[in-house]
Amino acid sequence: MSRLQVLCQVCWQPIERGHLGIDTQKVSAFQAAEAARGKVETADDLLETLMAGPEVPQWMTHCGRCEPNTCGYCIEVSQLRTYKDLVRWTAHLMGKTWFAVTDWDHMLGDIARGRDRRFREVVS
Repeated sequence: MSRLQVLCQVCWQPIERGHLGIDTQKVSAFQAAEAARGKVETADDLLETLMAGPEVPQWMTHCGRCEPNTCGYCIEVSQLRTYKDLVRWTAHLMGKTWFAVTDWDHMLGDIARGRDRRFREVVS
């Protein structure tokens, strides 16, 4: 049977205690920038808004030692040990109004293709 091992994005060590989290302040800033994009009047304004706007908020993995205390929404790594866990969390997060502006969909795609360095499948 396989399970998922999660690695810290700071020290790149396997995480036993830690989380996958998102900075909710960055989510709010991104949503505000998206709302401002709808209010531009000229092409120059649009270009400036696009260039100055924040990047899509990203989910980050951290072990307890490397936690920067910036994640406003956290999922304990112990709850992300299987693909079924990822599906369960995806279903839960879909109910959040801010979820669609995060990179969760890209993260899942990368995990499925084995391209996300933070998650690796291990045989247990």
